Formats: sequence, C-alpha cells, structure tokens
Amino acid sequence: MRREFKLEIIYIVRRKNKKMNRTNGIHIAIGIVYLATLVKAEQCQIPTPIEDIDVDEFPKTWYQGLHTNDPVMSEDVLCSKLQNFTKTKEGWKTMITEYHKNSPPHVFPARNIRQRKGVYTFDRKYDLGIFTSQTLSSDGGFNEAAAAIDDALLSRELLQLSDYKNYFITAFCSLTGEWIVWAHFPTPNPDVRQVSKMWNTLIDYRIAVKLYPCKNIDWK
Repeated sequence: MRREFKLEIIYIVRRKNKKMNRTNGIHIAIGIVYLATLVKAEQCQIPTPIEDIDVDEFPKTWYQGLHTNDPVMSEDVLCSKLQNFTKTKEGWKTMITEYHKNSPPHVFPARNIRQRKGVYTFDRKYDLGIFTSQTLSSDGGFNEAAAAIDDALLSRELLQLSDYKNYFITAFCSLTGEWIVWAHFPTPNPDVRQVSKMWNTLIDYRIAVKLYPCKNIDWK
C-alpha cells in the first residue's frame, strides 16, 4: 500500500554562544507538523519491530518532548520523564514522573511485560498510579476522555522503539483505532538530529500522526 509523506519541521533555535557553530539548546516554539497523504487509509495496528528493547542501553533519564495531544496530554498532564530502568523476568520496569498543570508531580512505577520482540503490555497490578495521574482534569476533577485512553494503554499492546541515543517511542492504538504516540528524548530539549531520527522511525513503521511539543517544565 503506497504512502506519500511530507515532513515539515518548524523550530526556533536558541544559542547561548553565537560564536560556536553548534546548537546548545533547541526550543520547539511552534511545533512539529507531520502531514501524511494516504492513498488508502490504514487502521492502527501494532507491527513487530526488527529489534527488542534493551533497557541496559538506555540513558539515565528519558524526557518526554512530543505527544499526539491526546486527552491525556491535552488536559492536566504536561509531560513525563522515565528513570530507574531495570530488567525483570517478564520484561522491564521503570519509575515514571508525570508533571501536571495544577498539581504536584506524580511518581509511580510501571512494569512492562514482553509479548513479543519490541511489543509490551503494562502490568495491571501497577495501573493505579497511571490511572490516578493521567485522569486528572485541570480543575482537579475526573477526565473521562483520558480514562478511555488509559483503558487502551492498560489493556492493549504497546509498541516500543528506541535507538538508545536519540529517542524512545511508545505507541499504541486507542479504543477508537487512532495512534497514540509519546516520544521521549535523552535531553529536555531535543535537537534537530534527535527529532529527525524519531520521525524517520515513525515513517518506517507507517505511523502517521501529528505531534505537539511539551510545555515548559521544571524537570527538577
């Protein structure tokens, strides 16, 4: 099935030292727009990656930089960081810190259970932390639309992709068959190379989405 892709990236670059021929920091000010023209629409379906995830190769921290502006990410959750990666008998585990607009950060564990190469599910024993954090509304109430995303997150397969140096992608299908994508990077402000490599991987796996940058966060 043929696809035609157009990738448009818009950045504002902040340089701490104008004399140095390198980018010290990149602020994604306007966002990244990914336009995909599909000859024939495809339903969201989890593929099998070429390689599995090896958390021993992960950096110390992954910082979320882009997301699909889904009901979880468009309400009270600003973004997240992943730390403390450990292999387990079933797969691997991590500690997640999610930052919120109107409440303190939520820290909770997540266990990833391997289903096949590069495809995992969350251990439902640890779903309370995820559900409690992600279903908050901006006024402190309950976000029903985010709860529907979490139902998919906690019951469906998760595609996990990484080159260990530039990006870590989590992608899954919503209950209505749409791609949900959360992209993490080894630094709070990803550079052009890191973002480009992430996009190329999404294109390789035929994942057509629009991604939006995280808002300013105090990662401490």
